[in-house]
Formats: sequence, structure tokens, C-alpha cells
Amino acid sequence: MKAARADGGIDWIVVFMHHPMISSSRSGSGSDLGIREAWGLLFDTYGVDLVLSGHEHYYERSLPVRGTLPNEARTPVPVSTSTDVADTAKGTVHMIIGNGGNFATTQDDLFEEPKGRVVVDLGKETEGRHRKAVFVTEDAPWRAVQDRVHTHGFAAFDVDPGDTRTGRTRMRVTYYTFDGPYGDLTPVDTFTLERSRTDVRRRG
Repeated sequence: MKAARADGGIDWIVVFMHHPMISSSRSGSGSDLGIREAWGLLFDTYGVDLVLSGHEHYYERSLPVRGTLPNEARTPVPVSTSTDVADTAKGTVHMIIGNGGNFATTQDDLFEEPKGRVVVDLGKETEGRHRKAVFVTEDAPWRAVQDRVHTHGFAAFDVDPGDTRTGRTRMRVTYYTFDGPYGDLTPVDTFTLERSRTDVRRRG
């Protein structure tokens, strides 16, 4: 990430990881404090634009976030409330796309209000071969969009590199569900990420 952000020819930094840093799952694995502490600061430091994760079997995305609240969960702080356009030079957008093919989808097990559960520790009791997770429930000011209806879907990304005249590059994202014998596509969520082109910014 450090090398990518220092490279004047690279505009976008997209991170892929399994367990999400944000999650509105009510009884699933939820968010993870360890990930927030280990990776969240790196995402902020090197201006990561987008983080894609799975693990939870539903679709959700966050507002652009940067920094955390000084609470037990280290709740990410949104830098904007717009749900259609995000300037990722100011904050990172997180997406959970964990419903590509798993039959055990969880779109009907999300908090109604903006809340989430965060693993903050491991207890002494065991659950099978593992120690039982200790959760806290947090308010989720970072929450932007959830799909509570469709069981499966995928996202398509269309990058417009921009030009030296405007100095902006954009990534248009559409999340689709699919259904029927021919896998008919229906757009569920559409939004745009944008930022200054790195090479233009550095020359300026």
C-alpha cells in the first residue's frame, strides 16, 4: 500500500480481504476489533480507496470512513453522508460481497437500525474447538446501504481514468442481483467513487 500510494502512476488502491472491518450482521461473525486496529490505520495512512470483503453472506457498503471513535469497538468515523458519490481521497469505502454463491445467505439477519456487532476479545469458554468470542454492539454511523431482500449478487466496476484537464478519476460501481432460468440481472445499488488523479496531483 505504501509503495502504491507513492507511485505517481497509480490512482486507485483496492484491498481484498476475507473478514470485514464493518458489518451489520446481528448474529454472524460481525466486525473485528483486531482487524480495525491492525489494518484500519494502514488504510487511513495510505489512502486506500476501497476494501472488498466477504465472510458474511449478504451485501452491504459503508460511507467513506477515516479514523475511529475512542470507544471499545474503535468505530470507524464517516467523512460524508452522501450515499451516491464518495471522494475516496477523504475516506475509504468498505463493501461486503459475500453472497456470490453460498446457499446460507444472511440478508435477513441484519440490524434494522444502524448498529453492528464487533468481536473485541476471546472468552475462556470454548465453542467446539475455539474459544467463544466476546462481542460488543456499536452504533454504526458508517452504514450506507444494505440489501435485505436478495439472496445472491455480484458487483461490476467501471473505471474512468479521467484526463489531465479535469484531474479526476471515477469508479462507477453497480451491485446486481440475478434470478430466473437465464440469470436475469437487476441493479440493486449504484454509486460512484472519485478522487484526484495521482499523477496530476503530484505535478500540481
